[in-house]
Amino acid sequence: MTPTSFVQKHFEAILSAPRQQIDQPPPIVPVADARRDFDVAQSVGITVTTLRLYRAMDHAKDGNGNVQISQLALAEKAGVASASVKAFQQKLVRQGLIKQTVPPGHRTPAVWHVFSIGGDA
Repeated sequence: MTPTSFVQKHFEAILSAPRQQIDQPPPIVPVADARRDFDVAQSVGITVTTLRLYRAMDHAKDGNGNVQISQLALAEKAGVASASVKAFQQKLVRQGLIKQTVPPGHRTPAVWHVFSIGGDA
């Protein structure tokens, strides 16, 4: 089989595959919640996107307030680009909202302590 025929067969298989139905559309954030998120983010000196990352870490933390999650998984939970996770974490560190307690290892993600935002967390 030539490379050209392989590619052609591959694309034909993709195009002939049955379409998958989407059960539900993505959630829409109510205006009141969006305004509250903006106010919370502004009060602690971060962006709403950085707040989403903070909330993903806050939701994943254990009983001691620590979270160990890969950057890719964290990006997925927060709905942000994985390449931006480190920059957002640095912003959260500067604002005193998270602190790295264990640096990342060869195959393990870092452990972060997540502090609360007043009554929001």
